[in-house]
Amino acid sequence: MNELALAGQWLRGRETLPRYLILGMTNLCNSKCVTCFYWDHLNVNRHLEMSLEDYGRALEDLPSLYSVVLTGGEPTLNRDLPGVTRLLYRRHDASNVTMPTNSLLPEQVEAVVAGALESRTDERQTFTVGLSLDHVGDRHDEIRGAPGNFPKVAETYRRLVALKRRSRGLLVNVQTVLASFNRDDLPEITSWVAANFSEIDFHSFELLRPPFPDSSIRPLTASEYAHALRTLKPYWARFDRYRPILRNLKVAAREAELETLEQERMVYPCYAGTVSGVLNPEGTVSLCEVQWEIGNIRDFGWSFRKAWFSEKANELRRRVAKRECWCTHSCFMSSSLPFSVKGLSKLAATALLPTHRVAEL
Repeated sequence: MNELALAGQWLRGRETLPRYLILGMTNLCNSKCVTCFYWDHLNVNRHLEMSLEDYGRALEDLPSLYSVVLTGGEPTLNRDLPGVTRLLYRRHDASNVTMPTNSLLPEQVEAVVAGALESRTDERQTFTVGLSLDHVGDRHDEIRGAPGNFPKVAETYRRLVALKRRSRGLLVNVQTVLASFNRDDLPEITSWVAANFSEIDFHSFELLRPPFPDSSIRPLTASEYAHALRTLKPYWARFDRYRPILRNLKVAAREAELETLEQERMVYPCYAGTVSGVLNPEGTVSLCEVQWEIGNIRDFGWSFRKAWFSEKANELRRRVAKRECWCTHSCFMSSSLPFSVKGLSKLAATALLPTHRVAEL
């Protein structure tokens, strides 16, 4: 189902299951990132994680899916990942599946991505890999808590680009957490990526959000983020291979995040719990990755529908509608903007970035 059909359901007031899904693959992780908001869930309670058969049951009553983000931990540490993508592509007709990776196991990342691509039914279905890169050289390794990580990001990039040349529908992106430790180094980071990762499709930036385990770092202030966006917008214009409508959505969402930071409230309606939802690896269903937990899918007879339309879920949706929360989570900001009048106005007001390449940053 595309965005227009989903918007039509929403406008008619019909109950909808999420078409944007954040799907946790494992709590296992081989990094110790200072930026991780999920750090206190890592490498514990692994006996509760779902098997491939469990994922099949948990996802069974979901309809077609527009976009799925596979998260962790480190998603590639779950060897069942290609089996899960097979379910997503073949049973749920997923248009795009996205997976971040820390790149610590380049050969395994390549194998998992190749398996995911083979699980599709149509080459128009895309698989997007986000290479985590928070700085250059040893500084990246320090932030990620993983010595030797930086050269492995480069190796993973080389492997995936080679795979991309053979496989239609593979997108390779870079993802950077934006925080106090790198806000002044954006020219260095973006110049390095432009020079060394010239075949990526896009380079996105995610604001640091709590809780994170290192008290020596902090999120950006609104003024710092405004300055960062002034640096990044010309850089994003380089990515002329990226679909303009998606690039425009990303820029509009970043500007909406800035407005949210400045006003410290939910400025644009959030449709977590309507358009988008979360299923964690141990079976927890939530409206949002930050909060609003409904319960464990096991307690609903493995029915996502029963959990999603439970009285608790309905009450949580009412609280979101009352704007009892606000955040700058990029996934929920991007998925929500197209489904409100104010969000659509924001998209319309955000001028498309020029499609020509910029010679110098």
